[in-house]
Amino acid sequence: MVELLAGALLGFTLAGHYHLDGGTGVVLAAGIAAGFYASSCWWFPRRRCWRCSGAKWRGDGRGNLRERRCLVCGGAGTLRRPGAVLLGVRHGS
Repeated sequence: MVELLAGALLGFTLAGHYHLDGGTGVVLAAGIAAGFYASSCWWFPRRRCWRCSGAKWRGDGRGNLRERRCLVCGGAGTLRRPGAVLLGVRHGS
């Protein structure tokens, strides 16, 4: 998400610097933001699972632990980012 904000900020800054009209500035900002997000998904295609956060063990609060298999990630602890799925990036599994 940070990539989208940074790309939009850079796009609007460039549009203001080169005195582009509003529509062109929005298109430029969207293009740069999409490029930043796509490059980020290429280099970092996976993120932590939102349900288990990569933890393989679950405790009952009294110090007793048991291994668990997450229903979302299947126990891998990571998920592919939506941009990586759209781009078809598979490395880093």
